Amino acid sequence: MKKPLICFAALILLFSFTNSPVRAQKKVDLGGTTIEQSGMYFRLNLGFGSGSSTYGDVFKLSGGGLTFGGRIGYRASGKIGIHGLLSGMSFTRITSDNIYYSADGLAFTSLGGGLSIYFGKGYSYFMPEIVYTMTGLTNGGNVGTTQGGFGFNLLGGYDFNIARKMGLGMNGIFHYGSMKDQGDNPPTVKNIYYGIEITLRFGK
Repeated sequence: MKKPLICFAALILLFSFTNSPVRAQKKVDLGGTTIEQSGMYFRLNLGFGSGSSTYGDVFKLSGGGLTFGGRIGYRASGKIGIHGLLSGMSFTRITSDNIYYSADGLAFTSLGGGLSIYFGKGYSYFMPEIVYTMTGLTNGGNVGTTQGGFGFNLLGGYDFNIARKMGLGMNGIFHYGSMKDQGDNPPTVKNIYYGIEITLRFGK
């Protein structure tokens, strides 16, 4: 767990360094409003998605629930930026393909970083992200987690600029993660989810 946290801290230090006031500010005209496109930003995401968690060839849990995310980053120009993130999904309904295995609760959590790639004049974007991820599961009051593993997120969306340093929009998200369960000779756990989110951006 230490290595992902160190990488995340390094990203934040890089954001602070590159946000020096001596850097040039690239501007773009959006319908008469001049927007500076270099600087820090913070993005909140909340939505709904569907997904599954497969425990080797033993059982598979499927369902739907809430997706969420928080991203802090630095937009270096009108076309590209970097960011750190905390994201995941909490299932509100779960079904199992094995009558001997079930769950009352299931959640995916991811920590990582990625690129922000922008298109057009405004805030159409694509974000590929590498994440360190874990799975939490509850069943009859028992709580368990997998070992940590790695995966990726893919996001694409658009912001409507509702103020000079604020945007409101929507994005689609796809997540894949792979990790080992706990115990002796644990199965490989593979997580997938996809959904639609509402996003609120502060800053660039």
